Amino acid sequence: MNYFLQGFGVFLGVIAGVAITILAVWINEKVKESQKVKNLKFEFELNIRKIDKWLEEINKYRNAVNGDSLGSYFGYFDLSRFVTVTANDMFLKGLLYKYLDYNDIGKL
Repeated sequence: MNYFLQGFGVFLGVIAGVAITILAVWINEKVKESQKVKNLKFEFELNIRKIDKWLEEINKYRNAVNGDSLGSYFGYFDLSRFVTVTANDMFLKGLLYKYLDYNDIGKL
């Protein structure tokens, strides 16, 4: 009977270890997912600011063209710093569809 109780204790220990491991992995995935959502929101805000700067620069360019002073315009459109890393990663993993509906993804 003693061996049976020891075996049963080992079995319960293994089950408890597996349950704790599954719970830890699930919590870790939820934390990573929530961080990706925060990163995506940050990217959207950063890109909106970048587009606002582009619009200001377009206004300056238009004013230079309309004022026949294009030679004195020295603006710069920085298109290389557009951030899409998190959005692309979430799109490839399917998380974008979990947090955005059809209309939002269409706008994106």
